[in-house]
Amino acid sequence: MIAFSDEGGIHTLNLDDFKVRKVVDRLAVGDPSSEPPKQPSWSPDGGYLAFVATGGSFCIPAGDCYDSPRIFIASLNSPGITNPVIDSLLRIDFDPAWSPNGKKIAFSSVRRCAWDYTETNSDIYIMNLDGTEVTRLTKWSFHEGQPVWSPDGKKSLSPDGAMETIARAFM
Repeated sequence: MIAFSDEGGIHTLNLDDFKVRKVVDRLAVGDPSSEPPKQPSWSPDGGYLAFVATGGSFCIPAGDCYDSPRIFIASLNSPGITNPVIDSLLRIDFDPAWSPNGKKIAFSSVRRCAWDYTETNSDIYIMNLDGTEVTRLTKWSFHEGQPVWSPDGKKSLSPDGAMETIARAFM
């Protein structure tokens, strides 16, 4: 089975019969003017998809409104979408990647307020599935993104090997 996103939401494609099933409707996580859900990532057991969606905007007292990407989880076995894994209205979270044991999600994030453009560097974080124990793994002067776990969960991809050592401490 393959998961993919398009303008209407996130879908699965069964490779046995080529049937497409809509898993996440665009309107279920945001308004029609927001970006569609994207970046689906399978859980190791195949029962869930983590994905990124803008999920509704928020406004500050000055009247400006913002729509920051957040990570959500959808069950493939029951209808419905969880609330954002992290209530990150003020953060920009993307690139979800499940750990091989299904207990954690690695992701990229810009940890700044959506209206503050002084910090634009993304770093790699890991968290529990409920959004607790968010831990920053990198803090370099360039963008880190698209985290990838090794099949045994003991290594991760990074330019200098530093993440390999860090990731082992959290498994």
